[in-house]
Amino acid sequence: MATTTLIAANAAPRKGRPRRAQELADFLRVRRARIAPEEAGFIRGRRRTSGLRREEVAQLAGVSVTWYTWLEQARPIRVSDGTLESLARALRLTHAERAHLFLLAVGRSPVDSVAPPAAAPAALRRLVDAVGPMPAYATGPLWELLAYNPAAAAVFGLDTLAPADRNMLWYILMHPDARRRLVHWEGNAQRVVAQFRAGTARLVGDPRVTALVERLRASSAEFAAWWPRHDVLGRPGCRKEILHPTVGRLVLEHNALLLNDAPEVRVIFYTPLDEDDTPEKLRTLLAAA
Repeated sequence: MATTTLIAANAAPRKGRPRRAQELADFLRVRRARIAPEEAGFIRGRRRTSGLRREEVAQLAGVSVTWYTWLEQARPIRVSDGTLESLARALRLTHAERAHLFLLAVGRSPVDSVAPPAAAPAALRRLVDAVGPMPAYATGPLWELLAYNPAAAAVFGLDTLAPADRNMLWYILMHPDARRRLVHWEGNAQRVVAQFRAGTARLVGDPRVTALVERLRASSAEFAAWWPRHDVLGRPGCRKEILHPTVGRLVLEHNALLLNDAPEVRVIFYTPLDEDDTPEKLRTLLAAA
């Protein structure tokens, strides 16, 4: 029968260590102990304890073993929000446990919402327009379209999106041009759903995310099937193949740029590769536009 480990509320902190740091150390140890190694992708082997080792938590969170050990030893070290988010994911904390982690570590709750830009700054629009024949667009924290250039409009059909639908997740899943033009649409769409989940993890509970997810659940059978899988992916550069109704096959290389003063905004560039005369076809599309 499963047992629950409790920490006595009136237990005294170890000598010379602040109460909150000791509470944090105890909290981390208890949460680490409750995760079976195989659940986190490790081999159980011969162990003195049933849970994860310190070095395994450090590996999952992307921090050094020494740093994590000091944290569990209640040493006075500084922690960033990003590191705490990594620890929360590694330890599979619930929403309440994650908030508790932040309170113990930095004395406040995590920041769960990001205000969307009211409009694309003029400098951002100029940047997107300046890349010439290279398709480019900018997105906000919920993947809403903030700006796009004529090349992106021509390649992806973005001008046909209704104002309420100007969101790249919605475009990929729901716009008919995306299904027609994206080669290997299903694989691309599944990857985008996983990237959206990873990219909006710190906005869990934000009503804007909830509204978009619920709208897609009701509108897209594929999204309704894929979202419960909890797949997560980063957003590395990749190759995109487009089957354009006018000029035919285009081969592009996708990359993202983060802005220093607005990290929630991404500028997405599609570099034309030499395959299938893609640069010349893009020039033809822009001339026609």
